[in-house]
Amino acid sequence: MSPRTLHADALASEQPVFCFTSDIDWAPEWAISETLRFFEDIRTPLTPFLTHESKAIREHFGETEMSLRVGVHPNFLPSSTHGRTPSEVIDQFQVACLLRQF
Repeated sequence: MSPRTLHADALASEQPVFCFTSDIDWAPEWAISETLRFFEDIRTPLTPFLTHESKAIREHFGETEMSLRVGVHPNFLPSSTHGRTPSEVIDQFQVACLLRQF
């Protein structure tokens, strides 16, 4: 059976069960779209972890599912685009998470 025809129900009936996550890590929109399409084709849930805003993710999951199925992947390196210090990064992501709830 090729990976494209493997379905989540088949995985759930076997041991072990796998969970799939994907760190977006500044990927271009075409790559994000292809990843989402692949996991949709094999009917397997995917939890993407975002480093940046993605139109493909937002359109795929919609606002309600975004808060349930999408995680964040902050960059704690000094002076990253997410903040200059770990405290700034945490503050930025707390604000982003609060905004997503409304």
